[in-house]
Amino acid sequence: MTRPAEKRHLYDPTGRFYAAPDWVLAQAGRDPNEVVWLPAVSTILDIYQHPSLRNWYGRVGIVEAERVRDQAGIWGTQAHSLIEYMMKGNKIDSETWNGIPDPVKNSLRAWVRWLQATRFKPAHAEKVVCSLKYGYAGTLDAIGEFGKMWGMADWKTGKGLFPSALGFMQIAAYHRAFHETYPNHPRIKQARLVGLNRETGDFQQQIRSAKQITHDFHHFMYGMKLWRYIKAPDDVEARDQAIREKGGDNAKEEPQRQEATRGQAGNGAGQQILSTAPAEATSYA
Repeated sequence: MTRPAEKRHLYDPTGRFYAAPDWVLAQAGRDPNEVVWLPAVSTILDIYQHPSLRNWYGRVGIVEAERVRDQAGIWGTQAHSLIEYMMKGNKIDSETWNGIPDPVKNSLRAWVRWLQATRFKPAHAEKVVCSLKYGYAGTLDAIGEFGKMWGMADWKTGKGLFPSALGFMQIAAYHRAFHETYPNHPRIKQARLVGLNRETGDFQQQIRSAKQITHDFHHFMYGMKLWRYIKAPDDVEARDQAIREKGGDNAKEEPQRQEATRGQAGNGAGQQILSTAPAEATSYA
């Protein structure tokens, strides 16, 4: 049985899960027909709650905080979809550009400015990676070259840069899973956490070396152990129920972006913008 594993996700009350691709299972010497659900990196990192986020919820109230969070998630989903679209060599025509919300436009302007400043050459976009060894999966934003060095990048859309410690752990987890999934790929020697400011159109970036990535991964594993300790008993029951409700282990669900800052899936709204976008250039800078 060949499964479209990249398009198989499961959402249950404890978070988002990926079905390990059959070829990844076979590569690891396991039965490719086996169904293995792996928690998303961002679901694992939801175990942490940044103090500033908690203070913000208390200041504006839960209802308003969730409204702002959900709107930011939609904008983030659209920005990620459009960036992926452009990294694949496509351009956005002026009519489509005029229909994009201003916060998303500013995120795209920031991304183009970052691209011009770093001369990044993307090779892979929205790459699903899995670690059977450590038991998690995720979708990294980009793999490519910075000059002659292979690196990876992860975009964070918002008013400022995503809290660094959580972002560093996230890209470190992606780094380890990428090399486990693609063992023959040239070594990724740096990772960049890139903030795309949706208000100013400016960018920030923080660069992690190979040594720092290894350090960050150890801290990710501490979080994963904590997540398993707290979530695991409820997780098994909730996931089994979600599988039953969706028709068994062969249930399929289209992937949706999950913003790590939100801790829940986006609604894929960016795809609606792209549905009529021809390949005519617009200046974003």
